[in-house]
Amino acid sequence: TEYAQSYDENGNSGLPGFMRFIERMKKSESDFKPATNVSENANVVRIMSVHKSKGLEFPIVILADTGALLPNDNNELAVNRRTGIGLKFYDRSTYRKYSTIQYEATKYIQSLDDCSESLRALYVAMTRAKEKLIMVSAVRSAEKAALKCVANINAARKKITPFASSMATSYSDWLLCAFLRHADFKELRESAGISENLVLPSDFGMKLVIKRGYEGKMPAEEKPQRARVDQKLLKTLEERFSWRYKYEKLSYVVSKRAASEVDKNFVDREYFASSRPSFLSAGLTGAQKGIATHSFMQFADYERAKTDLEGEINAVFERGLLTEREKDAVDRKQLKAFFESTLCERILKSTLVMREKKFTINVPISEVYPELSEFEDENVMIQGIADCAFLENGELVVLDYKTDRLKTKEQFCEKYKNQVKTYKKALELCTGYKVREMLLYSFFLSQEIEIDAE
Repeated sequence: TEYAQSYDENGNSGLPGFMRFIERMKKSESDFKPATNVSENANVVRIMSVHKSKGLEFPIVILADTGALLPNDNNELAVNRRTGIGLKFYDRSTYRKYSTIQYEATKYIQSLDDCSESLRALYVAMTRAKEKLIMVSAVRSAEKAALKCVANINAARKKITPFASSMATSYSDWLLCAFLRHADFKELRESAGISENLVLPSDFGMKLVIKRGYEGKMPAEEKPQRARVDQKLLKTLEERFSWRYKYEKLSYVVSKRAASEVDKNFVDREYFASSRPSFLSAGLTGAQKGIATHSFMQFADYERAKTDLEGEINAVFERGLLTEREKDAVDRKQLKAFFESTLCERILKSTLVMREKKFTINVPISEVYPELSEFEDENVMIQGIADCAFLENGELVVLDYKTDRLKTKEQFCEKYKNQVKTYKKALELCTGYKVREMLLYSFFLSQEIEIDAE
């Protein structure tokens, strides 16, 4: 009971923890000795952080490890309460990161704030002692450390410049810059070859103690012993680490694609920024003009557009299906050429016309990713929207509108053949009709382009 009560009074809780504690005591044959609170006036050594010592005084203070590195924030995000946030630039095309002016400025200003805070902490630590202050630093070479610091000292000035202070990496750098000018540091100056012209008068004494190398007795080097290999365990580890997930290759591809991406790599940056900043100009980009043309072809009455194109453009605009900028941007000449073509005549004569026909189908993974043909049972979901399909002599004709500025029919075929073939397969599955013809219509060329079914 006494042990349990003492265990609980010392901030511990829980029966499992208490049982483990009793077990450890039995093995070590030790006794339970609860910690006792020490009086503030007790004659003991206190170990505390610099911040916790603020406002206190002690006869003797030891400031340890002054050679430790000061805080140095190397994060990719720089934050300062005065300048805000600084970010690095990530180039998606090369997958590389670059620094920015805002990042460098914010990081520099924050480093000055950190430097000021560290100097205040050093001041607090050095002013806690009433009788004696002992400062300890570990460096690879006292002479090299002194020469590094003396570069920041100007014999003609009593103070170190703020810029030189900001370059310090530890408390030791700041302390050495000051102590090298004290008369009692003559031994270090002589060993480092530093001129005595740096010395300034002082009203307090200092004692420099340099300990070089390891002065104790080095332990005898033990001959390493090679452990015997557990062959059974080794075989087990080899089997487990050589295991490979059967479907690992599938984890690098997506299981759902858009029909418009069948001819492209999955990461397509062709129209990554299709909008133009408003301060550059009021016009539309080529991609936006293409979208406006597609929108008109989706909602227009082809029969009316054939006889009164401008009137139909205004009608679509008044229905709120085109913005004013899109209405002004559509190319009347290109649209007129389409509505006067034999292709338009064929559409108007059809008994079934489907526009913006949505579909979702599954296709074997090898058709989208030929390199994964080994996974014959896996499928990829393809979603898309066919611009137009119309019935002619009991069979479907698939038509896709293109506003690209390609120069030849061959270029259009090469770029879009797989996309249109996907439309063919989807519409045959969704409608039950056989597709006998696949067409592209280029508004730029004002021509229809037939895609070979093979």
